[in-house]
Amino acid sequence: NGKLLMKSLSDVLGLPITYYIGTSPETISDTSASLFSLRGMRAYLAGGLQTNMPFWEFFRYLRNQKRFDEADVTTINASADTPLLVKTALPDGSEALTVDQERVDMVIGSRFEDEDIRSEASRVMVINTTDIGGLGGKVARIISHTGSIVVAITNEEQKIARCRLSSSEKSRTTKTFQFLEEYFGCEHETITEAG
Repeated sequence: NGKLLMKSLSDVLGLPITYYIGTSPETISDTSASLFSLRGMRAYLAGGLQTNMPFWEFFRYLRNQKRFDEADVTTINASADTPLLVKTALPDGSEALTVDQERVDMVIGSRFEDEDIRSEASRVMVINTTDIGGLGGKVARIISHTGSIVVAITNEEQKIARCRLSSSEKSRTTKTFQFLEEYFGCEHETITEAG
């Protein structure tokens, strides 16, 4: 399931992953060069790709594929031999490889930051109002990796129906606000500024 993989990768990497594309060997090979090609376009239009990517976005990637140079691509190999995976002892005495999120964060660094969001230097506080432990930390990693400054992660008992952005009216025009609203599907609550 592409949605499950997308969510899992987003949690592990702490990155906002919005689209997935799945192929079958008979449809197209799985390299991005062949995926974002005229053959890939035909497969997309014929329904041969499992994806949540809208057509206009697929077309944009297809068009921009020619602009990518291999020198612009950084490959991070997360095989069992890399320090991103660590052996963890399980209760039954066996071992499993797990992702060390601190090491992942060190490797990712600022590679995926949006320059506009970083230049805004927006300070964000994440408040988890759910019963899901650690959710605030997961959200904070994504926000931080896009370039915002996470100043606090807290929990509150007050339950709200969905994600809420509390900010000044002026903040609504920032790219940070627009990203948070779109990616997390938040509603807005205006806070009046003192003074």
